[in-house]
Amino acid sequence: GKRNMEGKAAQEFNSRYKQYKQATEAFIGWLRTVEKGLGEKPSISRIEQAIQNVATKKLTVPASAILNLSVSIRLRSETSKVLENKQSDSEHTFFLLFMRRCRKILRPLCTKLAKKSVKKSDDLDSTVNRFAGLQLNEEDEDDDDAFIATHQDPAAPIDVPPSVVSLYDTSDRFPCLCFLLDMNELLEYVAKSWYDAKKGTISILAATAVTNACVRQISTLFSILQLEFPYITQFSHLLLIVFLSDVLDWVKMRHPKINTRARVVEICYIASTFIPRKMEATILGVSKAANISIQDAKQLLSVVLDKWSGRAEDFFSWSKCMGGPADIMWTAASLNGFIDVMDPNTRLVAKDGFFGPKWDENKRLARTFEDLKDFFMADVMPSLLLGAFHSRNNLDPKLAMLFPIMSLMPEFVKTKKTSVALVFAMHSLLWAVMESQGNGDFGKIIVRTKSCMGSLLKSTERYIALPDFKGHLSMEPTETVRTDLNFFLNVRDTQCGKQQQDRSLFNPWMAGQHLLVSSFLYSLYCGTHAIDSLGQARIVLHLYNAFRFANIIEMPIPLLERMTIILSRSPALWVAGKPQEYGNFLKCFLLSWGHSIQSAGDMALLIRRSPDYFAKGSPMGGKNWMKGRVLQPFLPEEISPAYVRVCDGNFSGVQGVNNDFGLVVEELRKIVDADPAVGLDLFSVGVFFQELVEKLIVMMDKKDRVDELVAQGVKDHAQNGSGGRGKPKGRGRGRGRGKGASAQDRAAAKVSEFKNTAESLRACWNTFFLQQLLAVVDNHPETSALEHPLVVSCAKLLQSEAEAFKEASFVGRT
Repeated sequence: GKRNMEGKAAQEFNSRYKQYKQATEAFIGWLRTVEKGLGEKPSISRIEQAIQNVATKKLTVPASAILNLSVSIRLRSETSKVLENKQSDSEHTFFLLFMRRCRKILRPLCTKLAKKSVKKSDDLDSTVNRFAGLQLNEEDEDDDDAFIATHQDPAAPIDVPPSVVSLYDTSDRFPCLCFLLDMNELLEYVAKSWYDAKKGTISILAATAVTNACVRQISTLFSILQLEFPYITQFSHLLLIVFLSDVLDWVKMRHPKINTRARVVEICYIASTFIPRKMEATILGVSKAANISIQDAKQLLSVVLDKWSGRAEDFFSWSKCMGGPADIMWTAASLNGFIDVMDPNTRLVAKDGFFGPKWDENKRLARTFEDLKDFFMADVMPSLLLGAFHSRNNLDPKLAMLFPIMSLMPEFVKTKKTSVALVFAMHSLLWAVMESQGNGDFGKIIVRTKSCMGSLLKSTERYIALPDFKGHLSMEPTETVRTDLNFFLNVRDTQCGKQQQDRSLFNPWMAGQHLLVSSFLYSLYCGTHAIDSLGQARIVLHLYNAFRFANIIEMPIPLLERMTIILSRSPALWVAGKPQEYGNFLKCFLLSWGHSIQSAGDMALLIRRSPDYFAKGSPMGGKNWMKGRVLQPFLPEEISPAYVRVCDGNFSGVQGVNNDFGLVVEELRKIVDADPAVGLDLFSVGVFFQELVEKLIVMMDKKDRVDELVAQGVKDHAQNGSGGRGKPKGRGRGRGRGKGASAQDRAAAKVSEFKNTAESLRACWNTFFLQQLLAVVDNHPETSALEHPLVVSCAKLLQSEAEAFKEASFVGRT
């Protein structure tokens, strides 16, 4: 079938709120099957009547219905810990009370399956995957009895709050509560990953991949929340809705002119941003936004600030990742502090001590996020802001996936709004620092990351310097790789010191993003073209496979074994399967070189019968060998199992992943470090294979003959002007080819074209002579390849060169 050249779209993973809605809708869907006329969105009283009818008729209730109802109750109950010791919520309490009463009535009618630990089954709605171990037992009944007794007279009817229309509809507070729980869970994954990276149980690459996935997830969840509540645009809006809902209600009641929820939230947000030196401006802003008098604006401001300051310290007392020493309110406030001072023409420079004592992991470990104030405010943010103002437009989607800061910071300087994703990202950055500090590890990360990137830069420059750099399979922007690496490694900011630059650009999460880009976008995405730019990888690995099978090379060579494992995942290497018997090695190689099955079989038979058939370069033979050769490329998503997970955000094949983001985290933690293609410098391996091919040709004493054939090919091309023998497919679109081009331009285009054709011709003739070694092995034992001096010499050369090669594992496992 057709191979996927573009990758797959990132998956969407369900939030708590979406799972709640799905479970609730599934429960009502079942109820609709037993109660005719229930309607699409039945009222609370109609649902209650339907439940009573089921009980009266003693209908059997399936386990899936009770499980879906239990999922809704569990998700509702989870949000209670956020509201613990805080303002009560009558709507939230009502929903829990009503659903628990429903379960208490229906539970005795449930099928026997419900009394067991329920596992994945066709009988259960997909939304319960997150609660696969949920048990339906007597504890649920006890919980229901206790909750009902605490909140309501069991014999009395339930009071329905005015805001509740149906079991589906809810105010904005519960979705925001769910969102904060999702946010906390994602930050727990981030903190745990960096803790494990510090211990060495996972790599920085894996910890960064998890962090990036969590940043993407929080951004997606917030976008979904905004679809239903478009007026929620900032982190502070969430806090107002969840923790100051009574203030929002008071504002709406006190000022009827503020007649929409969106206006109430925005006006209270304006009031919450108050700073003493801007008191008059804030009061005036509230007055204009609310269309109320200055006096009323002062009163509104006073109420909002009083409640905010009185409760803020307790907002996240329930969370270890967002409260206490890791106060996310401090992170958000720090970001807000830059809104009024950031300017594209101004480099923010802080005097020593302006933001407090300087953090130094070797002298004073940070105990709270606020201990990192100077690090964050003076070192990290100024450089990131300056870079954001001068960032490139139309960021490559894969680069945005691997380096989310590159898209979040430009959005911040453009909108001057602290998005939830940015608050989450910067909080994650601080968590990475907190967990990585100590024993000089923060500094080691900087040194090792720059060393890895420098190593990749050197091999990229070596590849670009090859005469075949513009070979017909090397069309990716390798020059951009060199430019980007050069920029980050040699950036000079005259207004700050080297330490500040390193802390900003190479702190643990930033370093991890650099390493992911280097490993996946540079080495894998671009490097897959470099490793086989003129077919060098496939001829070397086909020779190695044949020599190993014939026992000419007795022991496995780690580099070539690793490359065989990696590239064997792509159909480009073996095409019809890895050859495992004499007589198939040459034919299999010819298939990988672009021949049809018929052509490969005929040509393999001909060469095996007369290995020197083309030694003198028969015109017809040379033409058939080289014309129209389009080698099937190696694709990164084929050779790297981690590629689609990290670069495309695609987790197809991981069961239950849509409703449990923990499975995404688990998959990333395993696959990034287990993938042999990750951390491999394909540019350096590509250069090595290219040089190895040239050395093998010298060993075969064919270099002069190749030079002669290439020169003749270039001459034919120049005389015919029609491509001639061996012209690579798709060439001939050089500079100056258009109508009206000057003679100088046409000449320059011709020289460039001849040069590229000569390089392609050389690769084809090199490969042509090397494949004769496969013919000798195919003829074993008739010709005894083990005793063939040329084959043995070439095998020894290949073995010694491959064993001496030390530059394959660049990269990124710091």
